[in-house]
Amino acid sequence: MIVEFALVLPILVALLLGVTTAGLAYNKKLNMTYATREGARYGATVPPSQSWTTGTWASNVRDIVIARSGGDLAAADVCVSLVVSSSATTSAVYSPAASFTTKSDGSACLADTYPQYSVSDNGLRVQVTSTSSARIELAVWKAVTAILTAQATARSESTG
Repeated sequence: MIVEFALVLPILVALLLGVTTAGLAYNKKLNMTYATREGARYGATVPPSQSWTTGTWASNVRDIVIARSGGDLAAADVCVSLVVSSSATTSAVYSPAASFTTKSDGSACLADTYPQYSVSDNGLRVQVTSTSSARIELAVWKAVTAILTAQATARSESTG
């Protein structure tokens, strides 16, 4: 009986550790998704022309995402952009780009285009993406690193 236990124990420990760390990784993914959606919703309600005590529209929305993530995200992990769509095939970062995106090159987070759905649609969309990693440990075997991503887009309800 002791021999069988000695043979099964490493497999059991690896299985339990793998399930536990995979559950923690999934919880991190859920927190990221929640934070990303909250950031997109918040950004959709804040007018782009609003003045801030510190930072820009994009950096303040990014700070909300980081705060809502429960410590799972840092500033480098989050991209926020306010995108304007002038037609069904083109979209660009709202001008001036430096104030309305957190990407260093001034571009949007996603390459998607957003059509205007009606005459009352102002064509503004808030894009938020977040990326992080999580390790899934398997005891004595090689650990697996999972790349976690979350994306959210919201139609801006502000008037400009």
